[in-house]
Amino acid sequence: MRRDGVPPALLKARLESIKRQSAFRKAQRMTERALELRGNNALIQDTAHFAPPEWIISGPAGTGKTLALLTLLNRLLWMFPGTRLLIVRKVRAHLSETTLVTFERDVLGLTNPIIGKVQRRNRSNYVYPNGSMVILGGMDDPGAFLSGEYDIIYAAEANQFSLDDWELLISRNRSMFCPFKFVCGDTNPSHPRHWILKRRAEGLLTLLETTHRDNPRYWNALEECWTPEGEEYVIGKLGRMTGIRRARYLEGKWVSAEGAIYDNFSEANITENAVYDPSRGDIYWFVDDGYQNMRVILIAQVARDGTVYILAEHALSQQTEPQAIESARKLHNDLAIPKPEACYHDPSAAAWGGHCIENNIFNIPANNKVKEGIKAVREYISDGQGRISLYIHPRCQILIEQLYSYQYAPVKPNSSGGDDPPPLKVDDHAPDALRYGIATIALGN
Repeated sequence: MRRDGVPPALLKARLESIKRQSAFRKAQRMTERALELRGNNALIQDTAHFAPPEWIISGPAGTGKTLALLTLLNRLLWMFPGTRLLIVRKVRAHLSETTLVTFERDVLGLTNPIIGKVQRRNRSNYVYPNGSMVILGGMDDPGAFLSGEYDIIYAAEANQFSLDDWELLISRNRSMFCPFKFVCGDTNPSHPRHWILKRRAEGLLTLLETTHRDNPRYWNALEECWTPEGEEYVIGKLGRMTGIRRARYLEGKWVSAEGAIYDNFSEANITENAVYDPSRGDIYWFVDDGYQNMRVILIAQVARDGTVYILAEHALSQQTEPQAIESARKLHNDLAIPKPEACYHDPSAAAWGGHCIENNIFNIPANNKVKEGIKAVREYISDGQGRISLYIHPRCQILIEQLYSYQYAPVKPNSSGGDDPPPLKVDDHAPDALRYGIATIALGN
């Protein structure tokens, strides 16, 4: 017993309590930033008047929507101890250098003890001193987080999610610590038939638009002019874009490509019925190989009448061949689809073909005649007489997005016309995989 009558154990406990309170206040103060939020970036902060169960904030690149959303979520995490927030992206690895950079740098502060010493790519959560928690996940490994329950779910780059993904997230939005329960997301605009727009039209989802003038970093509201950074980024970089990228990333429009290669592709090709049916036909892989660029594996079932059903997709960059094959196999297991009879792939991808052989997958270098292959795909999409021979499950969001976006290169001013220009080598990985499969089926290899 000390002379002042305080037992040493109690004194130690008091000191620990003081330290914890000090750490709590320090961590919270570091997130208290005076931000100027405008337009819908400001609206979402007012949870007393804006609290729909599903909402997405949309806009061109650089409108400040991600920072505004993370600012709201951080405030709720502090206000309601124990709140569980899930931040999820289509692919977990893509969170590390996008959303989490903004969260750590612009919301928490890089020296905030909440961050600690864990690198973003290895992190599974952030723990706040009041018991609130941010859990991180990707739809490429949903089992890692979907057994849990969450007060709030934030789908980053929501246009990359399928409707199945979104509704699966809704089913986990049921924890008890935060009185405001919602599933939210941010997104750049996509094609005009996206499920996000359909869900808004049905009254199920609130879609909020933002513009570059909502971002004080780029727009001086007092002088009504671009800031130096706005001149450099919005005018100097985004302003040089053309076509569909200009419309989406500068103007914020939900549009399809001008000069679209598959302009006959429509909602009639997208169906929930594109699932495995053992009576229908054999399973194949259609593959566009890549490493730095995205490698796309389409899981297809070819019916006896020649109709092609795209059941699922695996699309990811920076995976080795064995890793990609293992990921695709996991997708087969999750969806109860038998292994492929054969793989149609880019004929230049010899290494991929070798790994297929090692894994007992019959390897078929595909027909790579581009013009003829595009014509064959168009015929499968719709032959102009009402027959459709290509159906795609809505979970194949990357394939659907890229089929709407895939376009011909602009015609050169001095061109004499005649043949179609070549396709732009942009947003082409999934369409190329589809072309390899259909061209080989229709035309032989």
